[in-house]
Amino acid sequence: MSAASDILASLPPGYPVDRVCVDGTFQDTTNFVIVNNGLAYFNSPQGLLVFNVSSIDGLDLTA
Repeated sequence: MSAASDILASLPPGYPVDRVCVDGTFQDTTNFVIVNNGLAYFNSPQGLLVFNVSSIDGLDLTA
């Protein structure tokens, strides 16, 4: 497991996440939704974003 997957496993649904770094590029998000079958779901101002957990390089946590 990666550090990102460990952190995501500990977050409750709805936890505030400002940005997710995926393959070196930051994506704006509002909150974490869930991890399911290796995919991480986040709400964003544009709608639902889905990332492969293994491609997540970092998380910008609000709280």
